[in-house]
Amino acid sequence: ERQQSSIWSGEAEIIEAFYNFSAEMREIEKEIERRNYDPTLRNRCGPGVLPYELLAPTSQPGVTCRGIPNSVST
Repeated sequence: ERQQSSIWSGEAEIIEAFYNFSAEMREIEKEIERRNYDPTLRNRCGPGVLPYELLAPTSQPGVTCRGIPNSVST
């Protein structure tokens, strides 16, 4: 997440939209985590099942196979 929004935009409406979008992305990540630990979802939780992380919005530094792609080639 960008820490200094005043550097890339001085318009309050844009900054507010960015923070609203960021909050929605955090909610999406919480939902992904919740589903990963829901025992009723057998394809997401259980022995030998890796948690779904492909479109989780945030990750640690480095290659993690997580995140939303900036573009997609077809």
